[in-house]
Amino acid sequence: MSTTSTAINTASSFDGSTSKIPAMSTESNSVFSFDDSTDKISTTSTAISTASSFDGSTNKIPTMSTEISSVFSFDDSTHKISTTSTVINTTSSFGDFTNEISTTRTGITSTSLKPLSSKPNLIGLIVGIVMAGISVPVLLGVTGYLIVRRHKQKRRDKEFQGDFDLPIDQKYLKKNQHDNGAKVYSCELSEQNPLHSTIFHSVKKWVGSLENGFKIKKIEIIQNRKKFNHFREQIEIVERHMKEQIFQPNWDCEKDMAERKIVLKRLERLYKQVDHNRIANIVRVWHGCDKKVLPKLLADGFASLEVLDDGWFGKGMYFSSSAQYASRYCQGENPCLLMCYVLVLNPFPVISCDARHDKKPEDFRFYGRGNHNNYQCHYIPVSPVTDKEFTTDYRPPKRIDDARYDELVVFESANILPQIVVHLERTLSPSRETKNELKPTAIPRTNTRTIRETKNWDQNHRAANRRRYEGVLITQKK
Repeated sequence: MSTTSTAINTASSFDGSTSKIPAMSTESNSVFSFDDSTDKISTTSTAISTASSFDGSTNKIPTMSTEISSVFSFDDSTHKISTTSTVINTTSSFGDFTNEISTTRTGITSTSLKPLSSKPNLIGLIVGIVMAGISVPVLLGVTGYLIVRRHKQKRRDKEFQGDFDLPIDQKYLKKNQHDNGAKVYSCELSEQNPLHSTIFHSVKKWVGSLENGFKIKKIEIIQNRKKFNHFREQIEIVERHMKEQIFQPNWDCEKDMAERKIVLKRLERLYKQVDHNRIANIVRVWHGCDKKVLPKLLADGFASLEVLDDGWFGKGMYFSSSAQYASRYCQGENPCLLMCYVLVLNPFPVISCDARHDKKPEDFRFYGRGNHNNYQCHYIPVSPVTDKEFTTDYRPPKRIDDARYDELVVFESANILPQIVVHLERTLSPSRETKNELKPTAIPRTNTRTIRETKNWDQNHRAANRRRYEGVLITQKK
């Protein structure tokens, strides 16, 4: 708004009873300029002119003209009028002379003044009412969503209860506490902590007796929430597949079925060691590795390691129900055992005729191959081929009851849920450890090359299989 003008006009007629004309004309004009860009009133001018005719009783013309000019500045940000200048000019005439009163100035400063226009306040009020009207249903909607989501989460947690669930309250987990990866939460267990003692002793029981010069250094619970949710979804998928004909075992084309059924009976005993409320079969198994592979393994899964090589019993991820056997693959600087829960859909039992003692590993039935037909994993009871203490040549024995350990080859990373990391330390002194360092010794055999040991591998690493090749026997002297 740039200019405003206000005019007031008053006219009176002659009063005959008094012979006076009290006011012939009164005119008031107000002109001011408002700068909309700065919200300031920069100039205001007011002029009042009054004209009267001759008063016969007094022979006077009291006032001919009065002019008032005001200039002030209004600061909208502080609601203050900082400066006001008022000039009053009055001119009276009588007869032949004129009397002037000019230049009267008055400075006025006012504070806490609000804008003259009520429109901004009205707009603000309307906006406030609208926002309040919107925020109430939004707040109710968000609250309702959180309540429903929490209810669904609790209901789903009840559907998936078992040893594979987090054994302690999630609030005790710390993100990336031991350099296990950005997506991994962990908590180091303490035997003295009453909140940890139950699971601590359970893990020690599951580990059992450790040989190979190792002892437990510390135990750590780990969780990747995204992988945990995927594992629960995979449980539902496996349970659906259990009812489908395509995933039912077909034993008609297999030989030595009596022996294979004994292998499956041995695996069923492992199912019973895991307590849960689901239909799917779940086993608790161990994987030996070095700590340096944990961040990628725990964050992205076993498939991310990209170390799968031509395995003796299939090209997959290797586990064992024996922590002692898995610890044989802990040859790095920071050895550790990773305890996992694995879903078992339709395992294929591998027996001695699939890996004969008189054949080279390259001639094994499943050497370097993926899963057999529609079987989701391979299960192999194993024993050392020789009586030497430190041999790594383990194959299915002719009698399943003679098997000391077992191996489970899994072909889908989604079926694996890591939960516990057992950090190990060596019990041998540095001098003894150097003296007893594993050294490869080749067995003389025609047309067979010697493959030397590679350090810093885990149970899935290609070096682990190289150590097991026929033609290489690792011996260790006390």
